Amino acid sequence: VVQIEASNVGRSANIYVNGVFIAASPMEHDNVTVLPTSGSSPYFQSPVAGDASALRIWSLSFRASVAQTSWVPCSLNTLTVTFASNAPLLQNANCWPQVSIRGLLGAVAPTGALNVSAWTDFPFTPQWDNAAKVLTLTILNGSATTANTDYKFSFNVTNPAKPQACQNLSMQADVSGFRVYGTSLPVASSAGNACPMCRDS
Repeated sequence: VVQIEASNVGRSANIYVNGVFIAASPMEHDNVTVLPTSGSSPYFQSPVAGDASALRIWSLSFRASVAQTSWVPCSLNTLTVTFASNAPLLQNANCWPQVSIRGLLGAVAPTGALNVSAWTDFPFTPQWDNAAKVLTLTILNGSATTANTDYKFSFNVTNPAKPQACQNLSMQADVSGFRVYGTSLPVASSAGNACPMCRDS
């Protein structure tokens, strides 16, 4: 009769066979295999050797740009945003991603659901916070985005009366759905008066 017992001490599992301790053997990680990715090449973050190591998880990153249609005070202004992520945004039991665009100082729109016009598939619900000047995109139930794929949409705001310089916008993501946002990443802006929320004095 062979009796096998196991106990956990810290992170190691101690194995005993008929009361004899069997030392744990470390497992080797796969530092060679390059995992496949999705989307269109060129990728702004490509898989590398080592990504197949157990439980290695990428940090979510974005590339994004924005432009406007009007620099006239008090006028309607259409902002167009294009963005892509280095990894897909997945909605499931553990994750409900939200992406926020921040820094839209001076933009005016009613707080709440925001109408958008999309050039591409757009699996998000957009919400505008007029006090914080933040647009939040929450991924739809059961939806997912594709990594390295551009998502493009536009929305309308009203410009303020006072002149101001071009605003520095940023994009942040919360994968959990509890508005715990990660690193703020800059959003590239068009030059001159096409720069978002910019008006001549």
